Amino acid sequence: MAEPVTAPRFRVWTYRDPAIVLGCSQRALHAEAAQRMPQGMDVLVRPSGGGAVLTGPWMVSASVALPLTHPWVRGRLPDSYRDLGQLHVEVLAALGVAGRALPESEVTVANAHLGPVVGWACYGSLAPWEVVDAAGRKLVGLAQRRQRTGVLLVAGTLATVPDWPLLCGALGHPDDVDGMQRRTVSCDVLADRPWDAALYARRLHAALERALGE
Repeated sequence: MAEPVTAPRFRVWTYRDPAIVLGCSQRALHAEAAQRMPQGMDVLVRPSGGGAVLTGPWMVSASVALPLTHPWVRGRLPDSYRDLGQLHVEVLAALGVAGRALPESEVTVANAHLGPVVGWACYGSLAPWEVVDAAGRKLVGLAQRRQRTGVLLVAGTLATVPDWPLLCGALGHPDDVDGMQRRTVSCDVLADRPWDAALYARRLHAALERALGE
């Protein structure tokens, strides 16, 4: 993103160790959260906004850098998530996990259905075209950063159940564990079997390659 994006580029990756990634508006929470984290675990601050994200072995992430003229991102900002969300739906379906990309028109009702949002956490509320299960629980979170050089889309799939007590404890909100568990779901739970995060990552990479032609 430091230079103009002239063609789509993407990466898909998994995580070895847990870490917390704060939005730039949460920078003031860094020192306190780092003190609460187990020794050796990182607390980072990203240059974009949004809530705290708990990365770790339970997550598969993807980032897609696109030119401003790319069809995925030429429309309204919320619409820029549609194609990436739907691509995740298709990859998950092929592996036996049913989900859907949540239309913008349904976000308010879907959030209310799940109870109070957890506003400080990225996975504590729903946004347009994020992937949810039949009960409306978040399975894939989406984010983006727009610059004059291009658009960066980011997705995170909950492959297995995250350590929500770790995140909530580090951010000083231990009472929000129930809310995070109520508002999210993971692939292994929906598939009712052990989930191969590496296989899913390979399938996601192949789908992005077909869609974007890298």
